[in-house]
Amino acid sequence: MTSKDLASLTGILDLTSLSGFESEQDIEALCQKGIAPAEGLPSVAAICVYPLRVSTVAKATQGSGVRACAVSGGFPHAMSPLSAQLIETQSVLDDGALEVDIVIPKWAAHQGDWQTVQMHVAAHKSVCGDALLKVILETGEMGSDTNDSTGTVAPGTEMIASACKAAIAGGADFLKTSTGKVAISATVEAVEVMMKVVADHYQKTGQTVGIKVAGGVRTVEQAHPYIALAEAHLPFDWRHPQYMRFGASSLLDDIVTQWKAS
Repeated sequence: MTSKDLASLTGILDLTSLSGFESEQDIEALCQKGIAPAEGLPSVAAICVYPLRVSTVAKATQGSGVRACAVSGGFPHAMSPLSAQLIETQSVLDDGALEVDIVIPKWAAHQGDWQTVQMHVAAHKSVCGDALLKVILETGEMGSDTNDSTGTVAPGTEMIASACKAAIAGGADFLKTSTGKVAISATVEAVEVMMKVVADHYQKTGQTVGIKVAGGVRTVEQAHPYIALAEAHLPFDWRHPQYMRFGASSLLDDIVTQWKAS
């Protein structure tokens, strides 16, 4: 990657810490890392944390251009009542979150109940208002399709596409692959399906929906295939944090290493 490419990648990164062990001091240090990763590199797009720590992010990033992001809605399984999820989402907004990442109700998705998925997303969006809502599909749990001629296995294309459409209909600003808490996170195959749905939606409506690749992208090399997909499939300038994100905890370290070596 060129220096320009490394800078572009930094600018669409959601620097993430979701271990569950983070102290306020840990998050403050993470924010400083995201604001000034290395001399000459831009800040990251956002810092993504659990609800308990989002107020720390909001304070530490104030005036920096880095956005405070919180997971919400009973993350990572979304198995709390929707009413409780909405209270949590309102709470993180009150604490300074400008972006909210939620998980679709997986039980509904796996029953093909896309109306419930859409309603769930719409309810969160009604609370979020102008705040960005990123909707996690957990594509790694959406089954698989086997190509009878080659024997290769791909993610459940039809389920992923249906989940994308339901989330978009509910008002999602971004579609996100994964929580990072399951065995299979982001895959090239799943992201390609997501990007095709987003591209089709854009062609039909002119509305852009962002893509967030999260889970398992730890190096610049691992980000390459997703960048190639964006170049191939997205009919708008995806090199903007409004339209494309990578959610990762260690990707920034590799970017900085390569930046300093360039």
